[in-house]
Amino acid sequence: MFFIVSDYTILIYKRKEINNMKKCRICGLDKELKDFHKKKSSRDGYRNECKECVKDIQKKYKEDPTFIEKRKQYDKKRYDENREEILEYKKQYHEDNKEKINAKKRQYYANDKVKNEHNAWMRDYQKDPKNKEVVYRYRNNNPHVIAWRSILYRTLNQFGKEKQFSTQESLGYSADELKSHIETLFTEGMSWDNHGEWEIDHIFPLSKFDPETPVNIVNSLQNLQPLWKEENRSKSNNQ
Repeated sequence: MFFIVSDYTILIYKRKEINNMKKCRICGLDKELKDFHKKKSSRDGYRNECKECVKDIQKKYKEDPTFIEKRKQYDKKRYDENREEILEYKKQYHEDNKEKINAKKRQYYANDKVKNEHNAWMRDYQKDPKNKEVVYRYRNNNPHVIAWRSILYRTLNQFGKEKQFSTQESLGYSADELKSHIETLFTEGMSWDNHGEWEIDHIFPLSKFDPETPVNIVNSLQNLQPLWKEENRSKSNNQ
């Protein structure tokens, strides 16, 4: 098929190219080439729709309920098929960008409005009967994580300070590292299944530390041990 194009049309087209201008086929406005996405297969190397029109089309498309559902299904299928690769990528990305990610988190949660909204959401979430079973199951299956976080919050409350960094940044070790350390010191009869009958004790008492002592020193693994609850209470009463 052949198209007959007048010399005038070609002249106008070339003139617009020279002036770095192009007409959007949707809004009909003449715009600079920088306002169009590049497209190798087109004659001039740019799309025929300007960036603003493309943005509007994508917005309307994404707001369509059928698109949202299709996207969810696609994302789930992709995750199921590539779960190991995706998790490995996320893990590696976090390792490579740890400082940058933590800095953004600190900046985000330093905002009082965000902090209050987050705390309110957590309270509402835990009060909801539908979520109580989820919370209970998580706490029951991960007692070492709960203990890890409790160690930090107990210290902050004792010293009258607020949390500024993530738990791992503050303590200097992960929940799994705490778990491994405590397990090496278990006495007969101790296990995470009966955590509560025994407690994590500070060998050098928390009350003896200067409040300005860094929390990672107060709660260093070398200063933590498992003690039966009665023994720990007896130790506290004799301080």
